[in-house]
Amino acid sequence: MKDFLRSKQTKGAKKYKLDYVDKYKLSLMFLLCSIYRKEKQYYSFNTFSFLSSGIVGQFIELCRRSFANAEWRDRVALLQEGKISREDQTRAAVDCSIAEKQQISRIEDYGGTISRFVEKIGNIFRGFHSDHRLRYPEVNQFAANIDAVSDKELERALKAAIKWSVIQKKRTMHRSAPSEPLQDIYALNRIFSPSFQISYRTRGGKSVLLNEAQIADLMSDKKLNVAEYIPKDRDLKDTRSMTSQKLFPE
Repeated sequence: MKDFLRSKQTKGAKKYKLDYVDKYKLSLMFLLCSIYRKEKQYYSFNTFSFLSSGIVGQFIELCRRSFANAEWRDRVALLQEGKISREDQTRAAVDCSIAEKQQISRIEDYGGTISRFVEKIGNIFRGFHSDHRLRYPEVNQFAANIDAVSDKELERALKAAIKWSVIQKKRTMHRSAPSEPLQDIYALNRIFSPSFQISYRTRGGKSVLLNEAQIADLMSDKKLNVAEYIPKDRDLKDTRSMTSQKLFPE
């Protein structure tokens, strides 16, 4: 760490940058925004590409709202300089995210059920993002065996969510945690990220493992207790004391 802070080109400094700075810098930003109650900004072509989750219509809508905001707030900068401020782009992303989330309730038969699921799973992901120890950076996906769900209504609701791209299945199976078996992994459509102030990146590593009972709870009117879904220190299989670990070691 000292070599890195002193801008020395040593092997230790490079390793520190890769392991801690590059790995955690976005996670730290989300954490700081959470602590100081600042809204995360979502802007740039690349960010909009991620947020649209491969859906062209969502990308066009993000751009349309950005241009509309820019024309309303600073038409001169838009027309004469070709610039759209970060704030206008962020407002477009947030507004688009909220609008898309509101559209979920219009899904035939299962709109209300899926809407409750998205609201709750999004807040669980937000809880991971505000973990002061950053044990699981940028968690925004979950693992579930949908085909094994015995309640057919729950199974149909989940498959409807996939059909309408509310949740998106990963192409290959992954582990929800290093010690877990390979499973199907699902990500919340990234367009909802601004609504929950979470990362639009899917880094892997940790996924929220959901069983049938938990899926039923997340789709019900039952009040959500986020703490039930975030592992406590005593639940971790790592035998090392979490209280003795430092996020940024010397």
